[in-house]
Amino acid sequence: MKATLTFARETRRRSGIVTVWVSITLFALLAIIGLALDTSYVYLTEHQLQNAADAAALAGAAQLQYGAANAVIAAQKAGEDNTAADANVVINGSDVVLGNYNLNKNTFSPGTTPYNAVQVTAHQTTASPAGATINLIFAPIVSALFNAHPPITTSTISESAIAMSALYAGVIVLDPQQSDAVALNGPASLVVFGGVVQVNSDAGSAVSMSAFTSILAKELRIAGYLSAGGFVTLPPQVATGATPIADPLASLSAPAIGPNLGTFKQTIGASRYALVPGYYAGGITLAGKNTLNLSPGIYVLGPPGLSVTGNAILNAPGVMFYLTGSGTSYGTINLGGSAEINVSAPVAGTYANVSFFENRDAPSTTVASITDNAFIDMSGTMYLPSIQLTISGSPNALIANQLIVDLLKITDSNVFINYDDRNPVVSNDVFLVQ
Repeated sequence: MKATLTFARETRRRSGIVTVWVSITLFALLAIIGLALDTSYVYLTEHQLQNAADAAALAGAAQLQYGAANAVIAAQKAGEDNTAADANVVINGSDVVLGNYNLNKNTFSPGTTPYNAVQVTAHQTTASPAGATINLIFAPIVSALFNAHPPITTSTISESAIAMSALYAGVIVLDPQQSDAVALNGPASLVVFGGVVQVNSDAGSAVSMSAFTSILAKELRIAGYLSAGGFVTLPPQVATGATPIADPLASLSAPAIGPNLGTFKQTIGASRYALVPGYYAGGITLAGKNTLNLSPGIYVLGPPGLSVTGNAILNAPGVMFYLTGSGTSYGTINLGGSAEINVSAPVAGTYANVSFFENRDAPSTTVASITDNAFIDMSGTMYLPSIQLTISGSPNALIANQLIVDLLKITDSNVFINYDDRNPVVSNDVFLVQ
């Protein structure tokens, strides 16, 4: 009898312990489920705020080309068309930050011009940057039971996004209305590695291509229209009626003109020469089998400018040529014959990455030319904003990392631009970067 009573008491004691453990386990399970629900609600709100920030940044970036004020207004309106945590999203003026985004380094510089990006922070309250305050349901109960100080009752969230408004153009043809602003006569090709071809002319035949010609690039954008013969090759995307873009180097100032170092002209013989930077009022003319080595720096050249022909060799590392003059007579570029031309741009300073710069006052009748079978290996930006560049008879020419000209004519030649994302231009092409 005694054993039976002892067994009954033991059974009741174990049953009580099981009940306690079941209660604790059930409570813990409910707490976990409750916290999971709170967490899911927070994640949902973060997603809603991120959508609002993304929409606002894209809308603002699309309006950058029309001014900073328009960009801010567009970003606020697009963001506030969204809701998060059952309340309207708030985008204050201070939540919209304009700046410059470096795509190569993935860095955003607030307030730095030229503006090509918009950063937007989305939240719920009018006090920026308070964020969106989420009243949690289960977290306060759990924190109270575990005596947490301070108790967890809310979660404050804000989300940001950065969008760029930029066009990465390896070739920019600036003339606003000329027919045949870009003209290819076959067999000929213009190849832009990694960039867009932008033609600002709004003419009906802003780009003309005869049979057996090609333009190979990420995109061909024409403010006007294309006139093409049979058997032409075009990029996967061709946009006609596109918005013209601004000259990305319009603010680049002309270099100072120092003392006149005269004229360099060697057209016969097979000798080696060397020059230092400076102002050569009579330009540089090299022909025959002569070799000319230029020390790095800025070379200011009057007419005829830079002429390298025959079997001459020009080595110009870290050099920028500024071509200038007066009246109707300006220095230009004449590279031809079987010459070998090796040019790289300065890597630092005001004219970093610019290899050629034509005086903007040069008349449109001025023509820069690359002809015959010259071997061309040049890097940097070739910047000829007011004149025509003609390339003919040179079967393969690597002429620049970027080409900015008024007009471009290519005949019986393959022209290569090895674009490297330099000088992006504000446009209506927008995309998120962060």
